[in-house]
Amino acid sequence: MPRERIDMSRGEVLDFLRGERRLVLGTLDADGTPWADAAPCSLRSEVLYFSIPRESRSFANIQRDDRVCCSLDRYPTYYEIKGATLHGHAVAVTDAATLAKISFDQSSTGDAAVFGVGLDDVVSFDFAKLKNRP
Repeated sequence: MPRERIDMSRGEVLDFLRGERRLVLGTLDADGTPWADAAPCSLRSEVLYFSIPRESRSFANIQRDDRVCCSLDRYPTYYEIKGATLHGHAVAVTDAATLAKISFDQSSTGDAAVFGVGLDDVVSFDFAKLKNRP
């Protein structure tokens, strides 16, 4: 029996990301070992922005290798579990006009950097689409 398709459409992914305020950011250490940090995030114009402290390991990793993985999920109940994982390259945001348009629910402490990642490589799931329920 083939698996049910529970991936979200592009519009559903955008709606989901608009409602999320935190993500888990995956980066690579110098030896290729994965590293993860939680970070505030905000979707704007089909770019997912996140903020990380400049003194963090994730910031150092991105300076060396800009490949990132951003995971977001929501799980109020089993059949309401939704999530998306974005793979891409972190692009530093330094333009004052762009930075002024991005807002995060929590203020960053210390000296933080803002990065954006496009939505070119997204894997998603929505358990509400499961038809074969017990």
